[in-house]
Amino acid sequence: MTLVGVVLLLVIAAQNGLLGPQVRVAGGALLSAALVAAGVRVMDRPGGRLGGTALMGTGAAGLYLVILAMTTFYDWLPTVAGLALALGVVVGGAAAAMHWRVQMLAVVVNLGCAMLAPALTGGANATLVAFLVVFALVGAVPELRHQWSWLAPVRTVPAVFAAMAAIPSGRLAAAELVASSVILLVGLGTGLVAARTRPHDVLALGTMAIAYVPALLTGARLDLPLAAVWCVAISVGSVAAGVLARPLARPAQSTLLGLAALSLLEATSLLTIELDSALPVLLLAIVLLAADLTRPDLVAQVGGQTVLLVGVLLLGVTAPVDVLALESRAVSDLGAAVVLSGLVALVAAVLGGLSAWRSRELAELRGTIVGFDVVAGLYAASAAFIALGLQILPGTDGFALGHFLATAAWTATGFGALQVGLHRPAYARVALTAGLALVAAALSKLFLFDLAALSGLARAGAFLVVGVALLVAGTRYARSFADRDQSHEGSPGTA
Repeated sequence: MTLVGVVLLLVIAAQNGLLGPQVRVAGGALLSAALVAAGVRVMDRPGGRLGGTALMGTGAAGLYLVILAMTTFYDWLPTVAGLALALGVVVGGAAAAMHWRVQMLAVVVNLGCAMLAPALTGGANATLVAFLVVFALVGAVPELRHQWSWLAPVRTVPAVFAAMAAIPSGRLAAAELVASSVILLVGLGTGLVAARTRPHDVLALGTMAIAYVPALLTGARLDLPLAAVWCVAISVGSVAAGVLARPLARPAQSTLLGLAALSLLEATSLLTIELDSALPVLLLAIVLLAADLTRPDLVAQVGGQTVLLVGVLLLGVTAPVDVLALESRAVSDLGAAVVLSGLVALVAAVLGGLSAWRSRELAELRGTIVGFDVVAGLYAASAAFIALGLQILPGTDGFALGHFLATAAWTATGFGALQVGLHRPAYARVALTAGLALVAAALSKLFLFDLAALSGLARAGAFLVVGVALLVAGTRYARSFADRDQSHEGSPGTA
């Protein structure tokens, strides 16, 4: 209210010509300095922190208005000088806040400077971004020294918004690349330092994530392959920074991993659109799921399974079911790219199944996730083997060979599930159900499709593979049950 009264008084004086510009500016500066001095006196008195903070914050706001008038309204100072004076007010306010340990004072002073800066520079431009980057660094000192969480977004968000507004609609210039890189480095560096001292501070981790926005937007504006290289560099740099900053608590690790995965997702999305292939997305799924298997992390697992789902759906667009079932369309549409994408999807599905099987956080959804991974793997294997058969033997023979390999893959997977049931009694019921279902699916394909679609040799081979697998599985299960009966009869206490 005091500041509003002062502003109104000066406006009325200017409208009536009572005071000249020099007198108005000097009066505003003296009054602002007096408010700051009064705040300093009140601070040391009992119960004076709140009043002192209000007085000093009002004085700082008055000084910002004086700087704005000298720089923009009257053109007495160049823009750089005005920004330097504003930064001096920030430094003074931060020093006072640290002396009296009052976070609110630092927040008010920093917020006022962030609101003033665009008016001094005439909008979003390189000067504003450069100033706000320095402003973010200055604000990091009291934040990190006294662990003031609210300063993190106050000092970082203005620079992010300024950089986003300054990114042109046309071709990117070197200045925008440098600005987004510096904002990312400042946000990442200060965020990791904060994570070491405040491991569960959501504001600090969220602010670090916000600092990535300009860099990710810049990557989307670049041309390939530079855009992919840029995003991969951000991802690798994030992981490297996390390794260098160890030890980090789990929230900070998950945040960094999520940001690295987001950068890779942008790179793979751009490559997927450019190449019209699911391969980049599937490779990202392998990276995330392998990371979860190496060091279990919920973000990596959920991200990997989600990306795998997207990759399989994209594969389904390239190689839909009707293409796999019709020889004429398979011959014309399935090429080497489908072979590679299908095999990569198969590897990702295997890693996904292993990741879900050992997961503790998603134990209640384990069966559902593993089931999805199995279905995704079978579909990927079918697409890959049918396309592979056509690459080996073009035409009808290749189509028959591909379906023979697909049926064999379904049978082998079912046989593998049955073997898991034999060696892991705790999972015997689930493994037996899944194994029998897969074998039943292979038999259904054998009788409903392979008999009609395949030639004599491929048809005979498919029957032979499925028959041998069933005989072996039946023999193993019969032997297993016989061994269990003998062990029960020979155990003490049995009659």
